[in-house]
Amino acid sequence: SADRMVLWISESPAWPTLRTDLLSLAADGHDPVAMLRRIVNIGEPGTAHDPAAVLDHRLQLLTQDRKSGPLPWLRALPSQVAADPVWGAYMHARATRIVELAEAVRETAAFAHVCPSWLGQTRISADNHELAQVIGDISVWRAATEVSPDDERPTGPPALSEAGARHQRGFDARLDQAVGNQAGNWTNVVPTLDPALARDPNRSQMARRLYDLERAGCDVQRLLDHAFAQGPLPDDHAAAALWYRVAGLLSSGLGMPTRTPSTRRTPQPVHPEAARRPTVNPHRSGPSRGR
Repeated sequence: SADRMVLWISESPAWPTLRTDLLSLAADGHDPVAMLRRIVNIGEPGTAHDPAAVLDHRLQLLTQDRKSGPLPWLRALPSQVAADPVWGAYMHARATRIVELAEAVRETAAFAHVCPSWLGQTRISADNHELAQVIGDISVWRAATEVSPDDERPTGPPALSEAGARHQRGFDARLDQAVGNQAGNWTNVVPTLDPALARDPNRSQMARRLYDLERAGCDVQRLLDHAFAQGPLPDDHAAAALWYRVAGLLSSGLGMPTRTPSTRRTPQPVHPEAARRPTVNPHRSGPSRGR
């Protein structure tokens, strides 16, 4: 039925997620075919890169009043399953077990006072309760979504489901806010340097690295000028690409400390000969670009 409504939708990357949500609605007493037809009729999704993801987003908007499950990005047990004399008790016990395991993971990560590998060299203060809480919540997310321990992105690869993607964006935003005081104003500046950086989950790690270089006395603005002069950043792994350029410049001796660490220079105006290069003032809310 789905392929007849939208050609080849079952081949879309997000089709398993959409199918699961439709089956969940069916177990809750809804007509999945009618729901699918309703969201298809909202607008043609066939030209989208992933039409199943578009339809799942629409489905989430139509069913926002549904309760969440044992994890906030999961649906609650369908009513027919919860009321089943055999499976109902079993599924309730499974949901309770998930809640208990999530709380154990959250507490272990939040009170360990040890920086997770996916946070790089972030310093964890005993009185930074906001950071401890978000570390605990992201640790639950990583465990539940099976993020590889080698994946340095705090929340791992992009989630396919609409609910998962919404919570993933929320975790990333909370982490940016929690570690902001450990990266100076670079937490706010880095996303404005390039649109690809604003979409990169590793932007917080890049901000901390730039902040550490600044505190060590490096000329960060000069390093960024030369890094961006090498060309646009790629859409994927933009933060890693920028750090690769900056590290290469540092190894050549450019921007190395020539002043006492942890001191700041008064920002200088952009000269005409440098007008076409992007310049960054970390004491302002964003970069200043010449025209």
